[in-house]
Amino acid sequence: MAAIDAALAAISSLKLGEKVNYTYIAADYSVKRLTLLRRHRGKIIKCRNLNESQEQALIEYIKDLNKRGLPPIR
Repeated sequence: MAAIDAALAAISSLKLGEKVNYTYIAADYSVKRLTLLRRHRGKIIKCRNLNESQEQALIEYIKDLNKRGLPPIR
């Protein structure tokens, strides 16, 4: 289990009405406080540079290069 998952489990195990101290829990599990806060609140940063079709085209291009014995380039 990853540290962030263990920290989220610790938050889930708190009693109803008990205040969540993100700083304390983050320090206990060696995770970043802001990451823990965002994951607990369900806010995930969606940052994609490629859409699905571009990503698939890039994957196929890299596979083709590997078949030819060429390294992928930037």
